[in-house]
Amino acid sequence: MTFGMFLVAFGVAGISMILGVIVRSFWISNRVNGAGFWLLALLFMGGIGAVTTAYNPVIEPLWLHYVLIVVAPFLVGFVGLSVLIGRRPAVDEQ
Repeated sequence: MTFGMFLVAFGVAGISMILGVIVRSFWISNRVNGAGFWLLALLFMGGIGAVTTAYNPVIEPLWLHYVLIVVAPFLVGFVGLSVLIGRRPAVDEQ
């Protein structure tokens, strides 16, 4: 694996984690300013990275490669924001 492929894989994982945070934030507020634009941009960049790493996967088999680089970071971002929300005291209770 070259350094460039490592950067692409790292970028896809980061994009996937940010997507998880953005998707989770839709349940927090009725309106998230600019999320639609960033969601489309991140999906586009992540799609390019996913196709690029499919030709030279970081690990084999290919399904495990996508689970570890796309699905796992998405779940970390989604669940991580959920945990942070759960630990914050409610404004109405104070």
